[in-house]
Amino acid sequence: MDFYEAVHARRSVRAFRPDPVPDDVMDRLLDAARWAPTGGNMQPWEFWVVRSRRAREGLVATTWQGPDPEGGRPQSWMLGAPVLVVACVNLRRAGARYGRKGFTVAAYFDLGAAIENLLLAVAAEGLGACWVAGFHPDRARAVLGLPEDLEPVALIPLGYPARVARPPYRLPLADIVRRVDD
Repeated sequence: MDFYEAVHARRSVRAFRPDPVPDDVMDRLLDAARWAPTGGNMQPWEFWVVRSRRAREGLVATTWQGPDPEGGRPQSWMLGAPVLVVACVNLRRAGARYGRKGFTVAAYFDLGAAIENLLLAVAAEGLGACWVAGFHPDRARAVLGLPEDLEPVALIPLGYPARVARPPYRLPLADIVRRVDD
């Protein structure tokens, strides 16, 4: 699959087949994430690959659906994915290079780029995933026993899609692009 095919094939997948994702495939996905652009070569990311059913259940319990973090139900659909990747910002690494600014801006942008690389690699491998931000980071940290200098930013359930999702609507280029020419 070429790059543009992967971009157009990427979907937010929420239903998975139970087939395991082989280690060599996971390594390729994580290697793609590792090659994301990063300010000052900070590489402020860390990825936790969670296959344990018990740990995945604990992480799902930290999530919510809808706009209310305290009143929403957990996103139980995530348990259908055989793998859950927890994308974290490594605050120690971020701060060592850029001080406070590394904590507040650059590290999160860099992690977002790494997550997008991961999601495009997922599509190229014929897998599906969904970037989930609706969770309580401190509770997720406790589930995994993460050190204080790791901040969980995204949960990414992934696996083989149970069905092919339709392409989502996208605004036309004319609605989002402005050109400044001489």
